[in-house]
Amino acid sequence: MTVNTAIGSALIVIGPAALFWPERKGSNKTLTHSSKPRLSRKGITAALLTAACYGISPLFIKWGLQQGGSALAGTFISYASASLVLFATMINPDRREAVVTMERRALAWFAISGFFVGLAQLCRYIALKLSPISIAGPLTATTPIFLLLLSFILNRNLESFRFTVILGAILVVIGTLMVYR
Repeated sequence: MTVNTAIGSALIVIGPAALFWPERKGSNKTLTHSSKPRLSRKGITAALLTAACYGISPLFIKWGLQQGGSALAGTFISYASASLVLFATMINPDRREAVVTMERRALAWFAISGFFVGLAQLCRYIALKLSPISIAGPLTATTPIFLLLLSFILNRNLESFRFTVILGAILVVIGTLMVYR
């Protein structure tokens, strides 16, 4: 492990952990007029685990693609696996009821976003198949910045844009760039 890898890994962990940092009394560092965000331990833990899995996933994807896999097959396998986990959560009657009674408009937005996320994942797999991980990894690491910008444009009234959220996204990107450098 190099110094860059160690520092980058630390920044990747510190970035999402920035959500835990309390705001100073009397300072309003949000960019919107939304109410104080509702952060739960369960949600933050899920976000940290998701960030860790997403951060190391290019290594496993690249390894699988080097073993002769195709990008399309990799995308299918990853979505089939995720679907199995999702269907397993439907054992809970409350969750199943929430999905079954969802508004048609919300369901349409989920379907549209699901299609585009799948397309983005396919493009990610193709990029990892055709280029070195040292190039594709940092490019996909810019996702938090684009997510933050698009969330600000589209969900400004629903999302919280505190200083620590913005700092956390920037730290993750810098850390990822250091790991892949």
